Amino acid sequence: MRVSELMGLQISDVDLGDGALTVTGKGNKKRRVHTASQTRRALWKHLEMERRDAFEDEPLFISVGGSRSGTRLSQTGVHEVVAKAGALAGVKGVRCSPHTLRHTFAVNFLRGGGNLFELQQLMGHTDLTVLCKCVALAETDLAQAHRKASPADRMGAGTV
Repeated sequence: MRVSELMGLQISDVDLGDGALTVTGKGNKKRRVHTASQTRRALWKHLEMERRDAFEDEPLFISVGGSRSGTRLSQTGVHEVVAKAGALAGVKGVRCSPHTLRHTFAVNFLRGGGNLFELQQLMGHTDLTVLCKCVALAETDLAQAHRKASPADRMGAGTV
């Protein structure tokens, strides 16, 4: 999801039953964002431990400490959380930002066999042109896979 969508999440937007989040995207369009089982567990733990006494219409994520403590997490706050998590995970040689995570999700979704139209819906895009970069990166993988596994290329090597 986009940073603005994450920042706009309220507690009522979380469905722990199926792990989906209802986000409000560009143009006030609502869509459901599905989560992995690890994310569902983390959301449940966050709601149980950090937001237990919060009301349904309160922000899902708030700032902790500092002058903004208790208020909706800001865009800068989201960037800081992601950068800190990347550093703790040992991510090096790449900018660790929310947008990088979004882009990485898109490329890996395609690499994993997802199709472009599904990705378009998941990402909240109205047209496919924005996804062209992701497709180009995934296509690089296809070219490498073809070179490695092409029956025609393997015939010359005596392996077919």
